[in-house]
Amino acid sequence: DNWCEFPVADRPDAVEQWMKAAQRDPSMIRAPWILMIETDYVWLKPVQAPRADSDELSIAFPFGYIVPQAPPLKHVMRIMYPEGKGPLSDIPNSGPAPVLCRVDELHKIIPDWKRLAYHIEHHAETK
Repeated sequence: DNWCEFPVADRPDAVEQWMKAAQRDPSMIRAPWILMIETDYVWLKPVQAPRADSDELSIAFPFGYIVPQAPPLKHVMRIMYPEGKGPLSDIPNSGPAPVLCRVDELHKIIPDWKRLAYHIEHHAETK
């Protein structure tokens, strides 16, 4: 990402730094849900997060062009998602945004997000 001062690979680290700052200053997070979006998204109406005590699942936008189980990608996907983890069809066809998830869920996925972003940026075959 030479064209961008803030490459995609830096995003999970930035979110992790923000989460750590919020642990030191809990007033930074005022709700149980986090909406991660890009700055150029256009919303036609407000997104309503589920109630704090609901058992609703996190949601993410499904991108039709993201197909983890596509035959040409199988080898590369298996490098990052070994067969022991399950079928490639278990991988959602979404990206890191837009996503509406609970704060604790976001905290749990950061290590994998960082690992995958690093792998993609540092391995020519996956980049």
